[in-house]
Amino acid sequence: MYWDHHEASRYKIFSSVEFRTSGDDISENYFKLINAHLEKLFAAPKRKEVNDKSVSFEWIISDMRIYLYFFEKDVKKLIFEISRV
Repeated sequence: MYWDHHEASRYKIFSSVEFRTSGDDISENYFKLINAHLEKLFAAPKRKEVNDKSVSFEWIISDMRIYLYFFEKDVKKLIFEISRV
């Protein structure tokens, strides 16, 4: 988990939060869980890219970007990121 906060702020206001996994079963399981949860909360993603080796989903909610990227490079990997737009 990576937390990028504004240094000048007294408050813990984030710029981005990132979660990554690597490994076939764990990455695929987290992808399914996170995607199902996000689609339940926010409906279908605004942007979808799907091919043989990767799946990329993006939601824009207010001033936030939610990005879910599942891909295979040696092993299956997942990147889940929430950031300000």
